[in-house]
Amino acid sequence: MTSLRTMWGCSRHKIELDFGKLFLADTLKNIQIFIQRGWLVNEDDRLVLTLDGKLFADYIASELFLTEEDHQ
Repeated sequence: MTSLRTMWGCSRHKIELDFGKLFLADTLKNIQIFIQRGWLVNEDDRLVLTLDGKLFADYIASELFLTEEDHQ
């Protein structure tokens, strides 16, 4: 999720390869609030922060990390 901070954003394909389909599905569900706020765009194969979203990059990345408690 730290790759969100880069100009290239975070590849959905890479998320799926590294963490699996369930994690990708959770991520796509959890980003909807950030898309609605105009902080993130889901374009092509990438999740990319907008200019406003860059101000909240740490918060957004932290919200997208899952813990073991999230899986119980």
